[in-house]
Amino acid sequence: MSTGLCEEIAGRIADPRRVAVREQTGQAWSWDGLLGAAKDLAGRLRARGPLRLVAARTSRPVLTLVATLACDLLEVPLVHLDSGQTEAEHARIGAAFGPHLLLSDPGPGATAAWERDGLSAAVSASGGEGGGGGAAEGPAFGSPRSGIFLTSGSTGEPAGAVRSARAQLADALRCAAFLDYGPATPVVCAAPVVHAYGYTLGMLAPLLSGAPVTLCGSRLVPSQLAAAVRDAGARVLIALPFHYRLMAADTASRFDGLERAVSAGAPIPAGAAEAVTKAHGFALLNNYGSSETGAITIKRVDPGHDRPGDVGRPLPGIVASLLDVGEEDGSGELLLATDSLATDSLADGYAHADGLRPLSLHGDLLRTGDLATLAPDGSVRLVGRLARMVNVGGKKVNPVEVERVLAEHPAVTEAQVFAAEDGGRGQVPVARVAAPGPVTAEALIGWCRERLAEHKIPRRVEVLAELPRSATGKVLSPHAQGRAGGRTAPGPVAGPPTESAAESATEAAAEPAAEREKEGSA
Repeated sequence: MSTGLCEEIAGRIADPRRVAVREQTGQAWSWDGLLGAAKDLAGRLRARGPLRLVAARTSRPVLTLVATLACDLLEVPLVHLDSGQTEAEHARIGAAFGPHLLLSDPGPGATAAWERDGLSAAVSASGGEGGGGGAAEGPAFGSPRSGIFLTSGSTGEPAGAVRSARAQLADALRCAAFLDYGPATPVVCAAPVVHAYGYTLGMLAPLLSGAPVTLCGSRLVPSQLAAAVRDAGARVLIALPFHYRLMAADTASRFDGLERAVSAGAPIPAGAAEAVTKAHGFALLNNYGSSETGAITIKRVDPGHDRPGDVGRPLPGIVASLLDVGEEDGSGELLLATDSLATDSLADGYAHADGLRPLSLHGDLLRTGDLATLAPDGSVRLVGRLARMVNVGGKKVNPVEVERVLAEHPAVTEAQVFAAEDGGRGQVPVARVAAPGPVTAEALIGWCRERLAEHKIPRRVEVLAELPRSATGKVLSPHAQGRAGGRTAPGPVAGPPTESAAESATEAAAEPAAEREKEGSA
């Protein structure tokens, strides 16, 4: 396998003049056009002097793609930034990475530093003095062609992963083969391509397999998604849990010709999954993965038979095993061996004086932090997170178990359980629930008392109309909510698709699995 993305894609494209990528507006680019734009942008960046690091922050997925290819040609690491984050968040991230060049959408009335084929970008120094050149000192970030993918930070301080071009290619080729991508399999991607799920399944995998892809923004209602699918003649849809929750309530929008639809980021509620498959007829698939690993499993959702946490068997080439961590239920920490593994991680505010943090490994295996069980056929069932365990006077409580009991109450649509400090027992479980219907905290505590051991019963329950969410749509932990100022994700709106709203909807439920940027659901 070639070490560069451009070289690998070029070697696999049968007709470089055939349309490879479209926007929902109808503008289209062939591989020749994309590569020409990437070479032109690379030349513009090279003129700024030696480059240490480039970051891209744009609302247009196609510009993210061209920036990716340009940095591959330049052999410079690229940081994928979320254009939907606030200016304060971007300033903090930029400072953490140190001097670098920033590609962004030109501001209103501003003159673009680079323009070609309907694309334009502003180019500026960022992250401190010397941002325009690589001579400035700062931590190194991975190999020359690395992609740096940041997480949404729904459970605490954001983190990220550094993935080599080789790892990105291994991940994308594996997904393309599993989903049977090809020239006769048009794809519509409504997932943000700045995160590993959308980047891999919705952008890189189609390019490598010759599948024409329409790159949309993610802030789309079902009627807009249906129009994109219809216009592209799409056979595969790469979308988000919130899209499928909306589809469950919208039987008027038709997805004729769509064969497979993939979701990732959080579980789709069983009722919504059943409604979607009955109303629309396509196969609904769930992707479990992370920024560090890429896709781990892709499983067809079976609402009538799936147990909570069932994510299926690892994709070919990925080996799963368990590390004994003393759990009474026989679960263990999920360990993974994969050729798409990141080289390094970024944690606790992204960058450090010493550059990168090593991955958490057990020998050569990644420690995911997910508690899981393995069936005889190798299927994985996620049952919790090690980091979320509540220690009640020495007795461990798995929040996922308590969340499932609460969610079984007829009035509750969603539940979140976490630890609160307690003077006598160290920690106790507390909860908040989304309950559109009338129900009291006392009733829910009584419900739990009938179904759980005493130390597992939430000491407090807050009843809300909906759970607080990040700008990416993930349920926020109390710590992360405080850091985000309690903001919640806006709903989808009609109008032109924008990548900046990807975060308005990225993963629409609590993530019981790996909380780095968990690209898969539990």
